[in-house]
Formats: sequence, C-alpha cells, structure tokens
Amino acid sequence: MEKTRAHWHELAALLPAFTDDEAIASLGVLADYYQHYQLPNRQVYQHRIGQLEVEQRRIVLQSWSPSEPKGTLCIVHGLFDHTGIYQKIIDYALAANWRVCMFDLPGHGLSSGRRASIKTFDTYVAVLDAAVAAFTSLYGNRLHALGQSTGGGVLMRHCLMASEPHFERVVLISPLLRAKRWNFMIFAHGMLRWWTNRIPRGFSASSHDQAFVDFLAHSDPLQSRYLYLDWLAAMFNAESDFHLAAMSDIDIHMVQGSGDNTVDWRYNIKHIPKKFSRLQLLMIEGAGHQLVNEAPPYITQLFSGLDDIL
Repeated sequence: MEKTRAHWHELAALLPAFTDDEAIASLGVLADYYQHYQLPNRQVYQHRIGQLEVEQRRIVLQSWSPSEPKGTLCIVHGLFDHTGIYQKIIDYALAANWRVCMFDLPGHGLSSGRRASIKTFDTYVAVLDAAVAAFTSLYGNRLHALGQSTGGGVLMRHCLMASEPHFERVVLISPLLRAKRWNFMIFAHGMLRWWTNRIPRGFSASSHDQAFVDFLAHSDPLQSRYLYLDWLAAMFNAESDFHLAAMSDIDIHMVQGSGDNTVDWRYNIKHIPKKFSRLQLLMIEGAGHQLVNEAPPYITQLFSGLDDIL
C-alpha cells in the first residue's frame, strides 16, 4: 500500500491550482484514487480537484456541486482521516442539495507533509483560511462548516481566534478538546519524547461499521501507521489555548456519541459550551467516535439531526 500512496502523491503534485478551470477536468491521473474510495458520481455532480500551497505544503482540495445548490458546506476531517473516507457524509450532504467542499489537512490524504505530524494547530487554521479563500472565490462567502474530531477542534480554534469567523453556522461532530486518558497521554509523551519522535498507531473500533474499520486497517493506502509526538504536543497546547480564549457567539451545534472512546466527551460537553454561548448539543446514545462513518442506526440519527441543524 505504501507504493500506491507514493504513486498517488506523485500524481497529486501534478494537479492544477484548485481555482483554475482545468481543475474541473483534472481527475484523469487520479481515477484509481477516486474509484478506490467510491466518491460521488462525476456525471451527476460537478467535481473539482486541485491544489494550493500553504506554508510550503501542497494542500489538495475537492468540491462537488449539485445543479442548484442551496448553500456550501465545508467539511473538515479528523486525525488520520482524509477526504476519501468521508463518502457517507459527502453523499448525505449532496442528497440534501448542499455543495460540498473538502481539503486534506497537511500530513493527511493527498496533501504533503509528514504523516500525522504538526508543530501547532495554527498551521491547520492557516490551511483552513487558505482553503476557504479558494472556495469563496468560486462559490461566494455564505458558508456552513462541519468538523469531525480534530476537524471540530480546528473549527473551534478558528471561531475563537478570528475577529470575523468564515461561517454562518458550525457543526462539531465528536470534537477534539481533550482526548481520552488525557493525563496518561501527557505523562507518556513526557517520557517517550526522550527516546523516539513517533509511536505506532493502533486501529481501534471507532465505529460500529466493521467494514469501515477493516478498510482503514487493511485497505486504505493513505492511512498513517504512526503518530508523531509533536502532534500530541500541539494538541496539548491547543487545549490550553482554548481555555484562555474569549467567548464566541457564533451559531454552533455539537453532536456527540456516548460510546466514544477516543475523546473525553464528558469533559468536552462540560467545557466547550463555556466558550460558545449559543451551543446546542445533540447526544446520540451508544454512537462511536467516527460518527460520520457510523453504522445504522447511529448514522441515521446523525443525518436526522443534521436535517434539523443545517
């Protein structure tokens, strides 16, 4: 799978700029990638794929547009994730007549950068800003946003830091503020950083959809097998920054499963509302962390909730 990943990255480097007209017809060299992840039918939805450079990194962006979209939804993925594995939420949003925009974070998917590594979450926010600038140049500035896990953490950081956030409404799904076993992670990071700069990544059952879990572990060439310790340090710093930030009155919603063993959701549902005065919470009993890739009935409840929110 490493050979496939390297080949796809070589091809991604040849993509045109996302805002160029060529980005609409540029899939050819990445047809295998598109088919592997069973992304939406390009005969039904206008698809655009291209790149932009942010802080000397290649960021790959994609969008899908129905014939008459009711708005634009920007989806931000989580740690280890990428656009290719978000087929379920992309299909849902397109069926609901949203234009969907996504990008792979640095070190994820088709974007360049060391896998699962970052010095500061400010880099993620900078990439978000650049991607939104590209999307709005094509589609206008009335955007909604949805972030899964780390993607939710990035959106929260943007909303708390920006004088004028990009989005009219934000949906956080299983958002990352604190991860599970937080104090142990701080202790382990402090010890391990003297001997190594990365640790092997495990594939936990983050969804009740076993086929999805198996696909990540055995059939996804774009999955990292390691987590770099600098990413953990960046997460710790982002959590500290969160508590120092001023409040935001943005229209924001949070969807959280009670079966989530990745983030410390009990801590998060207590502290996230302290920074977002208008936050509304939807709990889904028993749902795992990967809500956008859950099995029925959990993902059905997510989509029903999104029908009401968006």
